[in-house]
Amino acid sequence: MSLTKILSDARQRKSTRIWFMILLLVIIIVLYFTVGKMKGLLIGLAIIILAAIGIQVMDYDIDLGKMIETGGNIQASRVQHTNDGVTLYGSCVTDDLNCIDFTTQAQAQEKYQGCMDQILKNNPNITDLNELDVYGLDGDNDGIVCEALPAG
Repeated sequence: MSLTKILSDARQRKSTRIWFMILLLVIIIVLYFTVGKMKGLLIGLAIIILAAIGIQVMDYDIDLGKMIETGGNIQASRVQHTNDGVTLYGSCVTDDLNCIDFTTQAQAQEKYQGCMDQILKNNPNITDLNELDVYGLDGDNDGIVCEALPAG
């Protein structure tokens, strides 16, 4: 296995990224106490690394391109990659969404449809949404979600 492949595989692992950021933080702390100059810069770098560690630990990322596009809106810039290889953005990023989160079937359908439209837009390799139910709201894969809820 080549060094490039090893580094690429390591970069994909969350634990490796967190350990690398902790190592950088330790280096910054050592520099802070040993170097008399640039303490403000080192504090700034430490804050940035702590924020990056927080983002990694929370299990979602922020898409910088989307953040610029949305004028700095962090909620709209959130990005999540599911186990199915689907990329979710903004309000469609969720750890757990269930039918119990909605009062009516219409509310659930609206949320589901909005996110499915977004999934199609951002994941051109997906062609049949009935085969994909990242939220688990459509038990029979017919495109109608939370059928047990009142129609509303």
